[in-house]
Amino acid sequence: MRGILNKVRSFFRLNARRRSLFFQVVFLSLYRGVLVFFNSPLASSERMYQQDAVGLNGPISEDQMALIADIAAAVRLGVKYIPWLNVCRHQAWQAIKLLRRYKIPYSYHVGLKKIPTNGKREAHAWVIAGGYFISGRCRLDEYLEIKF
Repeated sequence: MRGILNKVRSFFRLNARRRSLFFQVVFLSLYRGVLVFFNSPLASSERMYQQDAVGLNGPISEDQMALIADIAAAVRLGVKYIPWLNVCRHQAWQAIKLLRRYKIPYSYHVGLKKIPTNGKREAHAWVIAGGYFISGRCRLDEYLEIKF
């Protein structure tokens, strides 16, 4: 009981924007689950990125950098507290949706682990904005990026 109370207290210590972004991440996670269930092409991070491929570069303001930090924190909180499957590709989709909503330039990446684990190739997806990982934090030198 004490653990739950501590989590509730720490949640309310977050600023209002981070709380709001966390709820948006939870909603987006549910929404993507519905899209995947109905086999919708809208559930594809790759499709969204290809649509945004034009105009992804540009200067990032200080306000946008603060928002980038808040979005990254909300995605990390979602990873920690969403009780259903929320793997790197799902997190990337959530991050892209939020970054698009706030018109923040980003880059989406997919890679294969260079050294297979247990004989199996491992894929990973991540999003970077303003030079920071928004989702899928990893060591880039361990992955061979797939271009699409």
